[in-house]
Amino acid sequence: MEVVVINKFFFVFLIVGGLLCPPNLQAEVQELVIRQDVTVYKKPKANADVLTNLESGDRVPVSTRDYGAWKKIKVEVGGRTQFGWVKESDVKESRVRVVESSNNRSGAYHTKRGVGVFYHFSYVNIGEFDFTSDTTPSLDVNVKDLSGTSSFIGLHYDHPWNDKKMIRFYFSLREHDLEGDATFSGSIANSAEFSQKMLAFGATLRNYDSSKDNFWWGYGLEIAKITDATVTYNATDTEVPDEDLPFYVLPHLAAGYDFMMTQSLYLLLDAKLHLILNADGLSYAVDTGVSITYAF
Repeated sequence: MEVVVINKFFFVFLIVGGLLCPPNLQAEVQELVIRQDVTVYKKPKANADVLTNLESGDRVPVSTRDYGAWKKIKVEVGGRTQFGWVKESDVKESRVRVVESSNNRSGAYHTKRGVGVFYHFSYVNIGEFDFTSDTTPSLDVNVKDLSGTSSFIGLHYDHPWNDKKMIRFYFSLREHDLEGDATFSGSIANSAEFSQKMLAFGATLRNYDSSKDNFWWGYGLEIAKITDATVTYNATDTEVPDEDLPFYVLPHLAAGYDFMMTQSLYLLLDAKLHLILNADGLSYAVDTGVSITYAF
């Protein structure tokens, strides 16, 4: 119980920490399209030294901030990029337009490749599971109405499909501790425990509404191989034989949001709804998690 509480606290800490860490969103980039010759000053003063002159047709980055009678721009002088100032009255015929810089494009996570580690918290419900133990005498075991929570870690690789799609490949080690009812060769046992370990591989196609969007929705498929399973009742363990350990097939729907912390480091939040197709009875899992990802 103490381990579960610690895992839940750690999960909440990661989520809250990610939300409190503001995303490093790129500021809107604008440029000034010059319509007539204009003088650029070193300072926002009429008697300041002249930095350079711009001609009709020149385009220069311009600050989005309001400086009253002046506009702050960026110009190339002598092979160096410098800040300069132009009078608002001198550029009233000029046009300000929004542009997409290379920095803006690189800010969207789904335009990059990424590798990272994720931590997920999961609620699992399994309708029914049957097996015959290899004990002497053997037991026909049925467990049903199983449910419980767990947490697990995994690794992922994200690859851009195009400017609005990304595909994630992932691997995880899961361990579920569930509770439900059990029957041992006709003998009913309430509140039995069912634990299972598994290796899971999956892929999720993530869809973004635009090339700059951070919210995504998607769908995918996961294959999970159960490597070990045990039913426990009255401190007695009954192991599931290897031949009865299944492969689970889990199609899923998903959604999430990408937070940029630096140009190369991202905090990614996501939630998934899995349907376990080849389990008996209604079986599903709901996951929510956080990823720390290096983008390149």
